[in-house]
Amino acid sequence: MFPENDGSLVVVGDLVEIIVDEVTPFTGKIVVIHPRKTKLSRTAAGKNSRIEQVIVANVDQLIIMVAADDPAYNTRFIDRMLISASKGDLEPILFINKCELMPLDFLQEDLEEYFKLLKNNIHIFSLEKQLYCDSLLDFFTAKTTVVAGPSGVGKTTLVNFLLGSNVMKTGSTSKKWKKGKHTTSSVTLLPLPNNGYIVDTPGIRELSIWSIDTEELMYYFDEFEEVRHRCRFATCTHRHEPDCAVIEAVENGLISERRYASYVILFEEIEQKS
Repeated sequence: MFPENDGSLVVVGDLVEIIVDEVTPFTGKIVVIHPRKTKLSRTAAGKNSRIEQVIVANVDQLIIMVAADDPAYNTRFIDRMLISASKGDLEPILFINKCELMPLDFLQEDLEEYFKLLKNNIHIFSLEKQLYCDSLLDFFTAKTTVVAGPSGVGKTTLVNFLLGSNVMKTGSTSKKWKKGKHTTSSVTLLPLPNNGYIVDTPGIRELSIWSIDTEELMYYFDEFEEVRHRCRFATCTHRHEPDCAVIEAVENGLISERRYASYVILFEEIEQKS
């Protein structure tokens, strides 16, 4: 059994069956790929691409890792990752590293809507300064976790911290472009000392969400659910229609303007590709 219409035939995390080569040691042939229970995927690079690129399969949770600064976090990237986690049946967790570069009260206020959305699944810390790191390993206990985010936010440093040794090569941030330099070049699965596994991924600066249409997009913005049934039109897209309850909620401060802007940008992006 092999996946159909998939640009990533076999990925890290896939459960497979093989026939071992009796002549050449440590080699064999994959004969069966079992169906994936969960996955993190995106649309493959390329203009008007219609190919799914699966990054990792059969993991329990997705840690969306960003930095307080150097490079600064982008909430639209976080929003895209949250949708990708939901589509792939992954539990999302938001990690904000480098908290020494930004006042903690500012981060908590600026990310208020994400504290509400993710409840306890958000953690602010500093790997370099060893601030608020004591409980990090608890997030990974007896689970398989994929860590994804832009380059330079400390993903590989996190892996080394959890393993207790410098297994993976780390890099720095480009001073010219204020973006991270790629140090991880492939997806890597590593065992952790708490019966868990961690998957390190190359830096992801942009994420094109795989297989989503304009009609379903609203359902990935949980804050819309409480009000959208009050819209005048059942087919409301929540962009320009009169008596739109979602737009009213944004104007009244009940829905984050930033999250709503993400919705509109994604809606238009999907429209352009369809």
